[in-house]
Amino acid sequence: MHAPDWIASGLTLVTAYREANPHLPAADVTACARVALIQLAVSLYGVKEHYLAPGLDQGDLDQFWLLRHHAASALLDRLDEVEAALAHAAHTSNPPSR
Repeated sequence: MHAPDWIASGLTLVTAYREANPHLPAADVTACARVALIQLAVSLYGVKEHYLAPGLDQGDLDQFWLLRHHAASALLDRLDEVEAALAHAAHTSNPPSR
């Protein structure tokens, strides 16, 4: 999410996954951006470790939270563009055979 071409990199991954799973519905591919955004927004990973039992990895955990926040913000800011790119990829790369 720090690279300027993070959407293209993500599409490469999604396209490869779709090629390996050709029967995956296009709607599922298109929705994965919103699913990722929801997961980023509601994940409580590390909360217990941060507040109830802070340990040696506290700095790493804080860095993880900052990166997760950055990813969620970048995805939210460009959600329309990401969804359009996913929809295009879902409808053009190896459509399921019937």
